Amino acid sequence: SDLFFNVADVLVVVGIVWLMLDIWLHDLDSADAEEILFINQVTYDQVAPAFSQSREKPLWPEVDQFKKYIKKDDKVLDIGCGNGRLLQLFGDLRVEYTGLDNSRALLEEAKKKAQRTDQRTQFQVGDMRDLPFANDTYDAIFMIASLNHLPHVYHQKVLKEVYRVLKPGGYLLMTNFNLWRLSFQKKTIWNYKLRKRAQRKKELAKHFQGKLGLKDVMTFWNHYPLYYYAFTLRELRRKINQMGFKILTGCYFSRGHKVWWGRANNLVLICKK
Repeated sequence: SDLFFNVADVLVVVGIVWLMLDIWLHDLDSADAEEILFINQVTYDQVAPAFSQSREKPLWPEVDQFKKYIKKDDKVLDIGCGNGRLLQLFGDLRVEYTGLDNSRALLEEAKKKAQRTDQRTQFQVGDMRDLPFANDTYDAIFMIASLNHLPHVYHQKVLKEVYRVLKPGGYLLMTNFNLWRLSFQKKTIWNYKLRKRAQRKKELAKHFQGKLGLKDVMTFWNHYPLYYYAFTLRELRRKINQMGFKILTGCYFSRGHKVWWGRANNLVLICKK
């Protein structure tokens, strides 16, 4: 029994050391980063109906808390809106809602959802790195599990664009998946990096061999490849501060409660311009 635990401890340490070395050995260049964005877009176009169906459930408690920052008639931008699930948040609170996504198929799903509400909505195909909106347009901008789909080379560019189109005094309301959660079963870096079993995962890993860094995670949704970036809260706070935002809340959440990073499902940030 003691021998088993000693071996397990050694394997965990070896795995962590290997992961830490990975970040210094590899990094994505701009061409690889562009390929990853294209892969994500194609995947969401392919899985749109099934993905939308999987989101027919209540919003996370982490997102529910954002409603208190929204007022009647606010102009709201949902970046990476997917199937428009965020519309649930507003209920009978009338807002001017704009949903932006680079997946046309998901936007079609979002338009169907919008027909079941009486909100004033519009949807636009677009790139969050180059937002097609004027300066100081929106009272609140939501980024729900969207920035974590971009490699780090684009994070500052996106946040700069968000700051530009947000009104002074407006709010940036953001969640990102906590891929550092201590689990080999959940959506975590430990599961995706250390448990490479399926043949397609091996093929994709081979394609990006020597390119993916520690925080670059390739996984699959219904057998289609999907990229995530594994943010830490400290890193995300630093990037947001550099853009000039004031961070009102920055913490790890799970099921609506603040928890330590090892148990958290999401990183949550509430920021003000």
